[in-house]
Amino acid sequence: MEEPDFRLKDLKGAEVSLGDFIGKVVLVDFWATWCGPCRQEMPEFQNIHRAGKDVVVLTLDVDEPIETVAAYVEKEKFTFPVLLAKDTDVVRRYSVAAYPTTFAIDKKGLVAEVLLGGAPDRLQAVIEKARAGAPAPAQDSAPVPAVTSARGPVPPTSAENAEDFYRDAVRQHNSKDYADAIRSLDRALELHPNWLLAIVSRADNQYHAKQYDEAIADFDSVLHLEPANVQATSQKAADARHLEERAEH
Repeated sequence: MEEPDFRLKDLKGAEVSLGDFIGKVVLVDFWATWCGPCRQEMPEFQNIHRAGKDVVVLTLDVDEPIETVAAYVEKEKFTFPVLLAKDTDVVRRYSVAAYPTTFAIDKKGLVAEVLLGGAPDRLQAVIEKARAGAPAPAQDSAPVPAVTSARGPVPPTSAENAEDFYRDAVRQHNSKDYADAIRSLDRALELHPNWLLAIVSRADNQYHAKQYDEAIADFDSVLHLEPANVQATSQKAADARHLEERAEH
């Protein structure tokens, strides 16, 4: 799958395009300063950036003012490129449903792997996949992206582990099949209890499915598991409570 190009501004106001890096492996990471798992990955991105070689790191802050992002980056002394996606459609075009999400893009501009959730210990493995090149689609079939924005119902893959079920849920969410997405996330959480990324995603799907009680319960559990997510999670939980109250009257 070839990812859509983007042109975003960095913290100094310079424009950076994904297309500028054809011929190199690119890690495109969607993140935010309030996201705990995102912050955990940042030191490894800095190590990869310092190593140079054939790998480019592009981190895309999804929704925050430049002042917030710049203060965090300066405090942590990170030097990799940080781009600002706020008030753009790049998150929607990449069908990103949770943070962090990292796309490993090969030297031809094709997605070799998508890493869901904070997993700094797996970044080197996805870099090697991108160096080897995105896998060719099976004969007589179209390539199936790891994250898709298909409009119609999307059949689940043959899920074997928690991440497989999470991937199914992302596809189902993007098809607005919220009930099946919730079921997939239930299975993911059976295999990987207290997986923050899956709990947040399930709460979001419950919110869209108007299951407000369940959404509030999951958002509250996120606040206990990851207090750093309090800003975004509290707002979503408050929205769910408001809609629940309206539905009762």
